[in-house]
Amino acid sequence: MPAKYYGRLIRERLMRENPHCNWCGIEVIWYYIPGDGQPLPDNFATLDHLYQAKDPRRIEAFRKGERQIVLACSK
Repeated sequence: MPAKYYGRLIRERLMRENPHCNWCGIEVIWYYIPGDGQPLPDNFATLDHLYQAKDPRRIEAFRKGERQIVLACSK
């Protein structure tokens, strides 16, 4: 499965569960973007890792099967 498609599936699932930014709590929106170069709104849903790549908590979360990717706004 291509990574772009996998990211879309994760974003759709997270939007169904709780459509709010993990960091600031605002409600986020998501829709298909044709790639025409238009600026995104501040509340556009993006994916963010909970921990940075070399953070030991990221490895622990992976071992425990905990969520590592969250919704974030594009602000």
